[in-house]
Amino acid sequence: MSDVAAQPAPEEDGSSGGDTAAAAPTSQPTPTSQPTPRQPLSRSAGRRLSPAEAERVIARALELQGSERPRADAGLSLRDIQEVAAQVGVDPSLVQRAMTDVRIATAAEYEPSRTERLLGPRSVRGAAIVPERAERVRRGATNWMTHDEGMKLTGARGSSERWVKDKRLLVEMRLGLQATKAESVLRDLKAVTVTVEEEADEESVVTLEADTQPIRNASIGIITSGVIGGIVTGIGAAAAIPDSAIISSDLAQFATNLGVWAAGSVGIANVVSRTWAKRVREALDGALDGIRMTTTQPDIPRPPSSATGWKRTALNWLGGDR
Repeated sequence: MSDVAAQPAPEEDGSSGGDTAAAAPTSQPTPTSQPTPRQPLSRSAGRRLSPAEAERVIARALELQGSERPRADAGLSLRDIQEVAAQVGVDPSLVQRAMTDVRIATAAEYEPSRTERLLGPRSVRGAAIVPERAERVRRGATNWMTHDEGMKLTGARGSSERWVKDKRLLVEMRLGLQATKAESVLRDLKAVTVTVEEEADEESVVTLEADTQPIRNASIGIITSGVIGGIVTGIGAAAAIPDSAIISSDLAQFATNLGVWAAGSVGIANVVSRTWAKRVREALDGALDGIRMTTTQPDIPRPPSSATGWKRTALNWLGGDR
């Protein structure tokens, strides 16, 4: 029986050997089945590209990748960018820093629509890097917005906080006696949203977004007043001024007056909205500097107020120094 049991083993060896021998010819062409385009690509492998050419090549590669992948997978995460950068010898920490810088620049960049060019922007944004953790930066932002801007917190969502004008009498009196850095520009707006996000260890990004609807309302009011004024004066001119060789009909007189008033009001509204928006941007820059100062140097006393006499006494009392 041992001989019978031993017989299948040589048959399996023989069959496996036969399979191997049969499979051997199919494995031979494998090296020759590699794609032939690798040969011409190897000729340009040692070529060095200029920065502009490298950017175009990478951009084109991303376009091809985006066309082959689903739309939801077209974006790149920070880790994806760091992996790509590491392959060309870029320190991942520099990618993190570059991403922060891009966020800061993007916050300030905004392409207004035609309506916004006429009436003013819907919102104005600014951002800055503060070399502290997010929690400490939030405390500094709260201190600045409360004490120096005279605003109060009305709600928070995620990492964003919404601040509006604090209309309490004591706050109004205190701000009236002291000269704040932003000159109460932000208090006159509808709201200011403060967002603090921690980008890296001991570094956070602060973004301020001012709701500038009051600017648009003022522009709309100026234009509306101009149109109404043009209609009234146009009707009066058409009724009172006789036809002349230059303006031959009442309708032409009405249209001329309306056009002049409307054009003038549009010009005034544009100047007002641009000037106001510029002041808001300056106020946001001042608030960002103030938040950075109160966060990184909380122990440094604030500059003394220029108020003297009874104003100084009242200011100290309203500030809690009684």
